[in-house]
Amino acid sequence: MPAPADLDDVRLRAGLLVAWATAVLDGRSSPDQAAAVVGGDRPGPRVAGLPGEAEPVSLPYALASLRRLGVRGLRLVLPVPGDVAGLPGPPELNAAAVQAGAAVLAERTGGPALLFLLDRLDWTVHPAGTAGTGVLPGLAEAERELAEAMREVTEAMNRLDVARMPAQPASARHALHCPPQLRLPPGHPARAVRVALAAVRLLTVVDVARLDEGASVSSAQMRLRAQLLGQVERVARRALCAAASEAGRDAARSCG
Repeated sequence: MPAPADLDDVRLRAGLLVAWATAVLDGRSSPDQAAAVVGGDRPGPRVAGLPGEAEPVSLPYALASLRRLGVRGLRLVLPVPGDVAGLPGPPELNAAAVQAGAAVLAERTGGPALLFLLDRLDWTVHPAGTAGTGVLPGLAEAERELAEAMREVTEAMNRLDVARMPAQPASARHALHCPPQLRLPPGHPARAVRVALAAVRLLTVVDVARLDEGASVSSAQMRLRAQLLGQVERVARRALCAAASEAGRDAARSCG
């Protein structure tokens, strides 16, 4: 199983792309500022497959091109096998998004949506379908789901005594005590920032908890623990998608 930091890296980079690309679109950030955050400490990510470009381009150039391409809003989608809600198809593109672990959907005026997938350190852009595979929640619904799921799962795990986790490797302990942070752009809705941080913390806890069976001693307890962790992970994924996409959702509504 990948280390928690590996999984979080993909999800967080996609979330950052959504939030900062939206900030470029509405004038809260320059393309260079946004690319510096999205790219992190990696040398200049490239973007391949951008419409109108025969060769891969730099991330700042791609971000500056969003308005020219008619992009009016961006959404984060974090699909897993069996749950591709928010992806527009076609099926083979949805499968590629599941394999990548994260996708950024750029909705456009006057053209098909674009799906950005992280390929190692770079991004690839694909023309997306229009069918849709289910709707992800808005921010208020996602925040409510997050609170309800945490309460229900905590009660169930404590009642069955399967919540405790034994000693973890140093890398896992560090992930629990110092979860990765989303450096969201200025002006990102405060409620969305709060929900994003809570979702990232929960995803980190789930990643670490899945490294072993915790205090489970029977196969039934193991199955139940896995089911409860899956419930938390699903709700946290949906919450992170809603939180990272909130400013883009507002932008798309204002353009609609």
